[in-house]
Amino acid sequence: PAGIFRYDGIQALPLAIDTPAPPMAHADTGGSMVAGLYGLAVSWLRGTIESAPSEMTSCAVAQNGLMDLTLPMCFDSTVTGVRLYMTRPDGGELLRAGDYPIGTVTLSITLLPQLGAAPQFLHMDTMPSGLYLSYWRGRLLTAGANVLRFSEVLAYHIHDQRHGFVQMPQRITFVRPVDAGIWVGQVDHVAFLAGSGLGELELQRRAASAPVPGSAIALKAEQLGEVAEGRDCAVWLAENGYVVGTAGGMLIEPMANTMKGVAGQSGASVVFGDRLVTAVT
Repeated sequence: PAGIFRYDGIQALPLAIDTPAPPMAHADTGGSMVAGLYGLAVSWLRGTIESAPSEMTSCAVAQNGLMDLTLPMCFDSTVTGVRLYMTRPDGGELLRAGDYPIGTVTLSITLLPQLGAAPQFLHMDTMPSGLYLSYWRGRLLTAGANVLRFSEVLAYHIHDQRHGFVQMPQRITFVRPVDAGIWVGQVDHVAFLAGSGLGELELQRRAASAPVPGSAIALKAEQLGEVAEGRDCAVWLAENGYVVGTAGGMLIEPMANTMKGVAGQSGASVVFGDRLVTAVT
C-alpha cells in the first residue's frame, strides 16, 4: 500500500515520484516579456529521473512585464531538483524552460528563456503499486483487483492511466510473464495474454483448474527438463496439482490424474534443492 520501492543494498527507497502541484504565478511590471498569456508547469527531478509534470497554470503578462513564480513544496527527500515548463505567449505546447535546485522557492521570469523539449510524461501519473509485481519487456507490471497495470518502457516510475492497463474478467490471483506473453491467474481459471507489446495483447482463456492465489513462480528451463522446451516457464499450484504454463502459452498438467482438491486462500512457492515447495494457507 505504501508504493513500490527499490533496494540499493542499504535501504529501501521509493521508486515513484509524486506528481507536483502546479506553480503559483502572478504578473508584475519591470521586465522584458512580450505581452500574452503564458502556461506554466513543473516536474520533480531525482537525478536524471523526472516525474510526470503538474497541471498547467496560466499567467497573463503585460508588455515589458515579468512573472513571479512560487514553486510547490516537495516532501520527498530523494528529489534533487525542479524543472520548469512554459509555453510561448498566447498558447502553444509546454516546453522546457530551466532546471533549479529543490530548495528554490520563488523565481522571477523577466524574459522568456530559450525553450527546449516538451515534457516526456505529459498527461501521465506515478506507477501505482499492487498485490502482485512483475517485469515484462522493459515494463513493470502491478495487479490489483481485476486490473493489470503497466509502466512506461524503461520508465518504471511512470504509468499511462489512459492506455497502460488491461482489465481482466475476474480478480487477478497471480501474474507471471514468459516469452510469448503473460500468464494471469483468475478466480476459477488461468488466462494467457498473448503478444510481445502492450498494444497487441490478446486475452486467451485456458481450460485450467482454479489456481491457488500467489502460488505462481518462474522456473528456469533446466529446472523443468524436456517440458520447458528450452525456455523459462511459469508454474503454479492448482486444485489438481502443479501446472506448467510454457513460454509459448501452452498448459501442461502433469499431476492432473494423481491430485485433486487442493485449495487455499493464498500460497507462496520456492525451489528447495530439487523440489518445488508451496506453502498454502
